[in-house]
Amino acid sequence: MNCGKISTLHRHRSDTMNIDLNALELWHYLVMAGVVAVILLVIIIVVKTKKPKSKPIDVNQLYETLNQGTIENIDFIRNKINVTVKRPRDISLESLQEAGAVGVNVIGKKLKFYFEENNEEVYQALLETKEEMQS
Repeated sequence: MNCGKISTLHRHRSDTMNIDLNALELWHYLVMAGVVAVILLVIIIVVKTKKPKSKPIDVNQLYETLNQGTIENIDFIRNKINVTVKRPRDISLESLQEAGAVGVNVIGKKLKFYFEENNEEVYQALLETKEEMQS
């Protein structure tokens, strides 16, 4: 007896869940298209506003900040710029961070840091600036 009632109830639920797409009118499609367009617009706005705009890196200012400790060597190891200086205490770590350096570590006479974007390009520019200043 109970089996008959359950199957009837199950059949009734499935009948209400079926939507006949042929019975939809034009305004139904317009409403669905509008909802999809709004959702896409919201997704696009969220994605565009999440990307922080990176400020350009002033390599000359960065070099001057680092050279306050008298630069001896500049290396690029494992995606980090390693700068060996004579006097690391003379370098303002806050100035490095303001220039965009991230993950600044001082180990002995070495300063290790990286940039979120264009890390290798900053390294190359620092090398070129060092060569220009020494010439």
